Amino acid sequence: MSRKEATRLLTDHAEYGHWELDRLSLLRDGSRRVRLRRRIIRQVRATW
Repeated sequence: MSRKEATRLLTDHAEYGHWELDRLSLLRDGSRRVRLRRRIIRQVRATW
């Protein structure tokens, strides 16, 4: 997978799936390993 395709895929996951980048590892052979995690969406408490 090219770098441009990977960037597009990660951007789509982040925008539509509520994911965020957790860890990015650069390996010795020059490849990258990306770990995503779900973004925590906190509810605002209603003040009645």
